[in-house]
Amino acid sequence: MAAARRSSRRFRAAGDWVDAAFARGFVGDKHAASLVACWDDFEEALSWQPPVMLFSGFGFTVDRANVVVQGEFVQRRSKLFNTFIGADAWYLMSGYRVGAFLPYLQVADVSPDTGSFQAPQKTTALGLRWDAFASAAVK
Repeated sequence: MAAARRSSRRFRAAGDWVDAAFARGFVGDKHAASLVACWDDFEEALSWQPPVMLFSGFGFTVDRANVVVQGEFVQRRSKLFNTFIGADAWYLMSGYRVGAFLPYLQVADVSPDTGSFQAPQKTTALGLRWDAFASAAVK
């Protein structure tokens, strides 16, 4: 059996106070489907061509003076596993640094694809980050 083919594309741009990245990757091979024991039509699974699973994501960070803003959007898709992993998700976090402390507000959303076993999820959180050491932070 041939191994599943993996591929990814990445892009990253950074400046003095902004950092942005995009990544897209997939796993695919006509034989990768044979790893799925629960597939109803095994022949159809073997004949399906890549991508078997696809992940796309975009994230950014802005850290200027005392203001910090982070965000990310991701999308997961799969021909074989979409009822388990198909979803769009995002989060946005904003905070204001005061010395070694960063109080922040974060909002997030997960929206599963139609027919997915996943439940929609919405989150709002208040937090506090403490940069305790040069190499460690506590949230």
